[in-house]
Amino acid sequence: SDGNVLSASYTMALDADTSVSAGWQSMKDADSDSTTQFDFVISRSLGGGASVYVDMRTLSGDTDGDNGGGTSFGFGTSVSF
Repeated sequence: SDGNVLSASYTMALDADTSVSAGWQSMKDADSDSTTQFDFVISRSLGGGASVYVDMRTLSGDTDGDNGGGTSFGFGTSVSF
């Protein structure tokens, strides 16, 4: 076996303009190295195709490098035409 991946995700609308999504993924390779990733995103539409978002990702397990695991946060805006 080359490896296994198991994942799940969920998205829901809090109201007409706000959505929340969460995702989880567990990966195991042929050498039995495993990692687990969790994502969480909140997005809010501002109207006119613009939206703002905040996201978080955690990564743990057998990651490459000294700083491979941990938690990161991001935020920003998105515009669609």
